[in-house]
Amino acid sequence: MSLRFAIRDDDVCFHTDAGILRELYGDISRDCPVSFSCIPFVGGFDVDGFTPEKWAQLDLQWRDWQTKEILAIDENQELVALLRNWCNDGRASIMLHGIHHDLYEFVQDKDFSADIREAKKYLDELFAQAVTVASSPNNSLGPSSTRALASNGFNVLTAFGHLPGERPASVRNYLNFLRLLYLYFRYGKRYRLTLPLNFGSHSEQPCYEIGPSTRYDELVEGFEFALERGGNFVVATHYYHLSANPALHTMLTSLVSLAKKRASGSIQFVTAERLFESS
Repeated sequence: MSLRFAIRDDDVCFHTDAGILRELYGDISRDCPVSFSCIPFVGGFDVDGFTPEKWAQLDLQWRDWQTKEILAIDENQELVALLRNWCNDGRASIMLHGIHHDLYEFVQDKDFSADIREAKKYLDELFAQAVTVASSPNNSLGPSSTRALASNGFNVLTAFGHLPGERPASVRNYLNFLRLLYLYFRYGKRYRLTLPLNFGSHSEQPCYEIGPSTRYDELVEGFEFALERGGNFVVATHYYHLSANPALHTMLTSLVSLAKKRASGSIQFVTAERLFESS
């Protein structure tokens, strides 16, 4: 069975240090391209109105990024130059990760169509490629943002999946939720579907996480599960977690090395867009 292997890295924005990405992914991206999920216009928050409860939801990294000022990613010229070069070399692609990245930005009940259209146009032109895959801040989506993403031509990378109320009501929505329940009841919550969920208007692919609580043995089990069935295997991470905890970076490099050893022509290392192509 053929398997597509992809890496998703979230929260790339104005604040991202290009040197850290170069250090973390300079070697990995030669074996497996990295899909960087970018925040086009980070900031613009009413920080004066934040309650202690609001601040408590933010990790230390994000507390420093809560600013009244909106900071566009193109103002970080070194970062944009690096990503452009890697995209041109086939070592990276660009995804959309919210608009401003408030923690639950995409669960709001509002019309996101214009904002997402503007963000897509901005990233398309900045990186000279069509941006067609999104991941949402905090992996949280609502019906309104889902409709807007779909109407703007996006497919979505999620975490473990979705609850029915988090997507527009439809028969496909509920059938997809039943597919997730079947997977988790039969095999356990540590596994992910190996093919995207088709919602009609768009598709969604669940991902495995590499973060502070990840166990490498369970990650390998998930990889073997996907390799046996074919389809997609996606790991999602954050560059600042990999930088702060070298063991997590080792975990990712070890997983890519394992996939290379097991490949035998059956594994394709791909960007996120390729995950939604027909097998």
